[in-house]
Amino acid sequence: MQAQDIYQQLQVIETFKPSEIYAILKGIPFYTLYAVHFFFLEQSRVMPIFDKHLLEWSKQKTFTKSSDLKKLGVPPGPLYKNIYRQLMSAWIDGEITSKEEELGLLENILAQYNKSGLLPSKQKPD
Repeated sequence: MQAQDIYQQLQVIETFKPSEIYAILKGIPFYTLYAVHFFFLEQSRVMPIFDKHLLEWSKQKTFTKSSDLKKLGVPPGPLYKNIYRQLMSAWIDGEITSKEEELGLLENILAQYNKSGLLPSKQKPD
């Protein structure tokens, strides 16, 4: 994504959820983001959103690690990425604010995946 594309998307950024903004900006090199940031210095409606991404969202991490998912029976693969995306979105959108809330959300996500057949059924011991 080039600076011009970012600039055009930022024109309507106020209509996006924080996690949608994060998804747009997360893969862009910081030097590009700072260059675009410079062009928006005079636009007070965009700057707080942009600053939030650069100073907070880009540093956000989940408490859940791949080893936790493996212990919970999630096979390594694409589901990890989906789970992390859902957890990060919840953090960034302010839907969760603690490790305990993240664990609760993780339980709900895994229950949905289990219900829809995305997780392998647990084997019962003989």
